[in-house]
Amino acid sequence: MVSIGGLMTDKPMKNGANIVIMAPGNERILMVRLAYGEKYWALPGGEMEPNETPEETAERECFEETSITPLRDFKLVGIMPQRQPFGVVILMSTAKFKGEISVMRQEEILEARFMSLREIASRQHHIGLGYARMIGIWYNNLYSSTVYQKPLSNKVTVHFEGKNISF
Repeated sequence: MVSIGGLMTDKPMKNGANIVIMAPGNERILMVRLAYGEKYWALPGGEMEPNETPEETAERECFEETSITPLRDFKLVGIMPQRQPFGVVILMSTAKFKGEISVMRQEEILEARFMSLREIASRQHHIGLGYARMIGIWYNNLYSSTVYQKPLSNKVTVHFEGKNISF
């Protein structure tokens, strides 16, 4: 039996990573529109593969979804439990990237583009609740070095930028 954030399950953990990519010079961030379910807008990211670090997951998923490659100047923003799939999501941000937006996996992503915070707020009913929370955590953390950690009921260790972070 595993417990994260007060949630108990016998299911194996599936951890993920999401990334906030900031456009230079303003408060626009990269968003993707999912091709399944409610077709919500979301942050690039996805499930970690075996033996993959959060940074590698963020790079791979962002490139697969948008053709944008985040460069390794990541800031750890938050670590949050998730229910479906059961596990932990690591949220990072960077303003350094290369490439032009091009949707490569149309069965997963309908479109991708940079959005202002005002536009994101105006689309609040079209953004997945978990992603809206992540954007809020990122924005509140923008000028801080504090990492958001939702209190967890058991110890979890995450390997990030060559260091183990336990909480």
